[in-house]
Amino acid sequence: MDQALFHLFIQRLTSPSQAALQALGILEGNPAQSYSQLVVVIQLVDGRPQPIDTVAKENFLAYEIENDDAYAVISSLAIDRRTAKPYVHRVKLVRAQNAHVEKAVKTWAQDRDSQS
Repeated sequence: MDQALFHLFIQRLTSPSQAALQALGILEGNPAQSYSQLVVVIQLVDGRPQPIDTVAKENFLAYEIENDDAYAVISSLAIDRRTAKPYVHRVKLVRAQNAHVEKAVKTWAQDRDSQS
């Protein structure tokens, strides 16, 4: 994927229109919250960032840093298309390439803990 096209993709994904967010039920009246509701996990392929997963605040479950500190696994709730049954989706990611993910999930975990 061309780098400019990738950045446009990320911008559209993380900053969709207010009307689109309201239609999806993501936006709760505060446009500044839209970025904090969704994160794109990336992986560098031939030096270019490629999206490998998208996780929303509502389906985020866990973020576990592996023993080597270089990798982490993000877990989220997903629905199997064939069976319509829920399952835990896990993606291994390179932490150095996904600092934005780590920042978002820390905030999400703190929000979840404060509501408990």
